Amino acid sequence: MNVSYDGVAVKVELDRSDDAKTVFKYQIDIKGSIDEETKGIVFRKVMNCPVKKRCRSSWNLFRKAASFDQ
Repeated sequence: MNVSYDGVAVKVELDRSDDAKTVFKYQIDIKGSIDEETKGIVFRKVMNCPVKKRCRSSWNLFRKAASFDQ
């Protein structure tokens, strides 16, 4: 997959509200002229990434819906 973009910003937050769980919340914001369909494909690839799958077995990972500004 070849996608043109201006930049990617990733924000990760550790939720410490429950000492018994390790919970990471993350946001991914793709900057540039990229349509929503392509962004959706990229996000699905991120969700199926082998590293993310491995981390998910030990941690709780949640994608936050809203984008953020840097």
